Amino acid sequence: MAPELLWGEKATLQSDIYSIGVLLYHLVTRKYLVKGRTLGEVRSAHASGEVTLLRDRRTHLPQPFVWAVDTALSPDPGERFATAGQMLNSLNAALGLETNTVAGVATGTAPVRLQLDA
Repeated sequence: MAPELLWGEKATLQSDIYSIGVLLYHLVTRKYLVKGRTLGEVRSAHASGEVTLLRDRRTHLPQPFVWAVDTALSPDPGERFATAGQMLNSLNAALGLETNTVAGVATGTAPVRLQLDA
């Protein structure tokens, strides 16, 4: 859940992009950005900046991929991708893929393989 939603703000495209970032972060780390067993603990962790960035947790991942995930997970919605298309393009570039803009299908000859286990 995006930090702004924890404070009762309305869901936006940027909060959805944050959620995609959380999913990607979890897929490559098997952990979450913040620790907390209750909503209050999660709020507190976000408020105090107690987060572990992907670049700090998985240093061997390709930097463009890490940058894309960290951008999606910015605590400031204005610093996240403006559109889902921008995020898709960034991830495709990070993984060595190109997006066919007509069909919206990612293609490439030698995509980067991410090791999912920590």
